[in-house]
Amino acid sequence: MSVLRLGLSGSSGRMGKELKELIDAAEKLTLTGEWSASSGPIENLNSAQVIIDFSAPEAFKKVLSFCKDQKIPLVSGTTGLTEKEILSLKDINEIPLLWSPNMSLGIAYLKRIIKEVLPLKEEGFDFQILEVHHRFKKDKPSGTAKDLQNVLQSQQEPLSIRGGGVFGEHTILAMGPEEVLRLEHQALNRRVFARGALKAAQWIVKQPPGYYTMEHVLGL
Repeated sequence: MSVLRLGLSGSSGRMGKELKELIDAAEKLTLTGEWSASSGPIENLNSAQVIIDFSAPEAFKKVLSFCKDQKIPLVSGTTGLTEKEILSLKDINEIPLLWSPNMSLGIAYLKRIIKEVLPLKEEGFDFQILEVHHRFKKDKPSGTAKDLQNVLQSQQEPLSIRGGGVFGEHTILAMGPEEVLRLEHQALNRRVFARGALKAAQWIVKQPPGYYTMEHVLGL
């Protein structure tokens, strides 16, 4: 039985802890190295076949450079990147890179559904995104909300609420003169993002260099 060797960037964070628990419980996965910006050399990740990153923008840049040098595939869910930085990721061809602000399977399918309802704009519908997250989330609006905004081809800024311990809620309102369509995704825990990242890691190790998203993993 082949075991996939994983490295973890951002291992001291909330997502890092979720990932370590899932990796420990998996038969075909093993954690061979950990790194965070506040401790240890990044060379701890040398023996990994794939690196998973949930960190901060500056740490992400460092681990991306490391992966390019070492030719190690990278899966990242780090948010807070600028639009220019996100666009630059699409030109990467040294390694297989999967970046997504939301690793849940449901959000990938939500994006597909949004594309199906875009013709409602021609029927006079207005679209608005509302996102809610826990009080400790730094970026506002969320990376997922910005991603959904791009799918909507909208200039309307998403509405953001921060409070409590909400893991993540994203609602798209399509508001017509006589009816309202509501599309909603709710994350019930952080583990949903960790499971998606592990699914992506097992997929990307088989891919050629290039830029990928969760939609590629799911064949959407």
